[in-house]
Amino acid sequence: MNYHNQALPVYRELDDRSGEATVLTSIGQVYYDIGQPQQALKHYNQALSIYREIGDRSGEAVALNNMGLVYARIGKPEVALNHYNQALPIRREVSDRFGEAVTLNNIGLVYARIGKPEVALSYYNQSLPIRREVSDRSGEAVTLNNIGLAYRDMGQPEVALNYYNQSLPIRREVGDRSGEAVTLNSIGTVYNSMGQPEKLLITIIKLCLLHAK
Repeated sequence: MNYHNQALPVYRELDDRSGEATVLTSIGQVYYDIGQPQQALKHYNQALSIYREIGDRSGEAVALNNMGLVYARIGKPEVALNHYNQALPIRREVSDRFGEAVTLNNIGLVYARIGKPEVALSYYNQSLPIRREVSDRSGEAVTLNNIGLAYRDMGQPEVALNYYNQSLPIRREVGDRSGEAVTLNSIGTVYNSMGQPEKLLITIIKLCLLHAK
């Protein structure tokens, strides 16, 4: 944060609007990460104005997507969707396939949180092939897990397990220990709901071993 706060006045003095917007975005990300959403929004909004002023469409999409994340976190799903739905066509316009997959997944998450798993699934299913196309293995694992959650919420535990079991080895492959724990927990939840205590116990043991590493 200190570096960014020192860099910001330098970019302003040089009248480097692109650099200024980049630093504002980075500051917003730091505030988001440390749980200060209003400060994050303030900086993303400043960055967004500059990106639009200088015609940086990629930067504009990043700022809009990031603002969507903040609004989703603070419990404003409609506002989050509004920002994601502004970001998505820009991602497509500039051929940012990686970013397009991210935003599609984010839209799915919002619909999942407001109790619309079928709609969420439609967005995850758009995100997944793009994740694979751009070789985003971490993102692929995230979206596979999210698809599993959608099927769980739709009352299809066997299908959910199929997707969790696709996600899990990728989590391990990329060294995503936190994500691996999330997916193992999801698997355990399904086994519990299906009344399979032996498989639930095995999953719990795997979780314990993971945390012991």
